[in-house]
This record gives sequence, C-alpha cells and structure tokens, in this order.
Amino acid sequence: MTAERWWRDEETGDLEIDVSAVSEPWRFDDEEHGIKHWKKVDFVFHWPETKELWLVEIKDPDNPYVQGDPARSIEDFKQKKLIHESLAPKAKDTFLHLLLDDALPAGTSITYIVLFACDALPPAKRAKYYRTAADELRRALGLPGPRGRSWVKADLYIKDCLILSLHEWNQEFGDRVKARRLSTV
Repeated sequence: MTAERWWRDEETGDLEIDVSAVSEPWRFDDEEHGIKHWKKVDFVFHWPETKELWLVEIKDPDNPYVQGDPARSIEDFKQKKLIHESLAPKAKDTFLHLLLDDALPAGTSITYIVLFACDALPPAKRAKYYRTAADELRRALGLPGPRGRSWVKADLYIKDCLILSLHEWNQEFGDRVKARRLSTV
C-alpha cells in the first residue's frame, strides 16, 4: 500500500488532496510553470498507464483561513463571472501550455475538474448551480466544438469538465484521489 501524500492548493488552503495514487502529479500553479501572465489550474494529474489527465482547480469559499468575502465568490459563481474570468481561461491556458510543451501524449483523455467547496449553498440549489455552471463552462471551453460539431482535432482537447462539491468529489474520485477539509480533520 502506498503511503498517503497530501497536497494543499495553497499555503492558506483548508483543502487537501491525496496524490499518492497519481502516477505523475504536478503542482501546476507554482513558479516552475514559467509564464506568470498565463492563468493556470492548481494541479495536473496524469496517469500514463490509463492515458488519463486531469486538470484540477480548487475554489474554496468555505475556507475559514481566508479573509475574502465568501458571499462574493458565491455570487461570482452564480453570475458566471467566475467561469468566464477564471475557470475557463485557466483550463485553456493550461491546455495550451501542455500542448506547446509537448506534455500531452497522444490518446490521452483530458478532463477538467473543479472542486468548488461551498456548503453555504443548500444541497438542492448547489446541485442545480453546479450542473448549470458545468454546462456554461463547457460552452466557455468550446465544447463540443463550433456550431455543435466536434472539433477536427477533438482527440487532443479537453473531453469534459465537472464541477463538484467536496462530498461529490469523494463520492466520484475518493477511491483514487481523496480530498479533505483540514479544519474538520
């Protein structure tokens, strides 16, 4: 059994992800990225053996250690500002960086996953907002392609995107990549 290896999204982060089962984890949002004016996701997880690559972004309005206004983050999310000004550009710039750096092996399936940890939204509303936001994020990423047709080179691009709560993340991916909130551990 592999020892757990937990990564936080930032120094003040209250969420951790166990990357011990990820073949090639990359803390993409660090200085090694090399292009400061490009937006970038927090992590890139690659499993060459299964030809999977995840672009992972963490948004945590519930983080008790951050001074920002959680209500503002939630409102930006509801109004789609977060999607168009942050989430979509991060995915596109990260994809372009990986493509131009020849870090996307042929046949690799790319999924963009946003962990949006926000218990302030009631579960029923949260599910609706997340579905609507994921649909908007797909459109902002150009999925499925122009005029509803697939891109000619669709096999190179992001296949899908998901927006998940902490609970949903662990239901969907907990057997491979667990996530937890530090303030409740």
